Amino acid sequence: MFDHQPRIRMKNRRSKGSLFLSIAVLLLLTSGMIAAREADSIQQQVPTLRDSAFRSDIKSILLHPVDFELSPPVMNLNGVESLILKFDELGSEHKDYAYTFIHCNADWTPSDLNVSEYLAGYPTEQISQFDYSFNTTISYVNYQLIFPVSTMRPKISGNYILRVFDPDRDETILTARFLVLDPKVTIEGRVQAPVDVTRRDYQQQIVFKVFTGAFQVYDVYTNVSVTIIRNFTWDDAFTGVKPRYVKGQEIDYSLDNMVFDGINEYREVDIKSLQSQSMRIRRIITDPDGYDIYLVDDLRRPFTVYKSETDINGNFIIRSEDRARNHDTEADYARVHFTLPYAAPLLGGDVFITGKPVAFHPYEDGRMIYDFKSKCYEKEVLLKQGYYNYLYSFKKKGDPSRDYGLIEGNHFETGNEYAILFYFRNNASDYDQLIGLQTITTKK
Repeated sequence: MFDHQPRIRMKNRRSKGSLFLSIAVLLLLTSGMIAAREADSIQQQVPTLRDSAFRSDIKSILLHPVDFELSPPVMNLNGVESLILKFDELGSEHKDYAYTFIHCNADWTPSDLNVSEYLAGYPTEQISQFDYSFNTTISYVNYQLIFPVSTMRPKISGNYILRVFDPDRDETILTARFLVLDPKVTIEGRVQAPVDVTRRDYQQQIVFKVFTGAFQVYDVYTNVSVTIIRNFTWDDAFTGVKPRYVKGQEIDYSLDNMVFDGINEYREVDIKSLQSQSMRIRRIITDPDGYDIYLVDDLRRPFTVYKSETDINGNFIIRSEDRARNHDTEADYARVHFTLPYAAPLLGGDVFITGKPVAFHPYEDGRMIYDFKSKCYEKEVLLKQGYYNYLYSFKKKGDPSRDYGLIEGNHFETGNEYAILFYFRNNASDYDQLIGLQTITTKK
């Protein structure tokens, strides 16, 4: 199910595409300019600008800095950092995939820029690095790409979508979010107990200040936008933040309403070994079709006392402890069975497994089914060997937000990481620059 993009934006982009087409016919543009126009066409055709896999056989999608697999996908403009994308395609046949970047506004709608305005070099590149799975019960092809490269790199800061596609069919395979930062301001912030005493046991308040230094901010109320995200997930982002006051080079965001539910520490699944059972595994069944892992029943936690646990804030790591030399190609897949006992199904919505393990397939892999016979919510998810974090949430029909507290509970003490994103759009430009980013954590 795709997000609907505003019609006026798509209309503007179509008019720009028509303009480029007219110029191409009249002036016989060079092949490079024609390629840029084709990339503009690609930007129009992307159906949704979020983390998404568009085929069920695309699995284990990871995007992070090289050598820092638990860090968010952020790179500095003109910096030396590189990001790496990894994903598997089930089966044994290699495909020739390509990729491109799409520049977005702060709200993840497409910006009104031509490709040549935000990309240096070619508008698309091929994915040349791939390898076949080895000694696994389920065959797959592992693809990897490291970017930016000298022939294609971002020219400006902001929000970006990495789009992987089949160039022969112009079929989108996956889209993944990443950020390009051009630091021009500094941010100082902290997590504290809410000012409202009735919320102090279950919510966390974010307060921060932005120091602009020599950077000129013309009108902070119209040229600036701020987004706050928890554990680098965008579904419950806090947007539309306006400052409390501006004093010289200091912008103060000490607002009483800037609060998040504390949620709870993430649950874990350790399937690094398929030969031995970890603490939360009830049994492992092996047959010619592969592995089935049945987990211990998960229990609701809305009224339990907070318990400090070490987690990785909803992320996952691919690892195999079964004599694998290369985790990317020798880690096997298993069908993991989740169960959540409930006396009766919840009305008016659905229960979901949430977290990075199912972020690219939120409905296919995340939505649980209620079994009246066992009186449990159940879900089977195909996962690659590794270590996974997840939570349960309830989503009302027609409501984009998720309720974690109903099943997991909320605690002020929960260890969360918040990212404060500071965007600037001046009167002359037509895009949101990302000029400040600061992460703050709660202390356990």
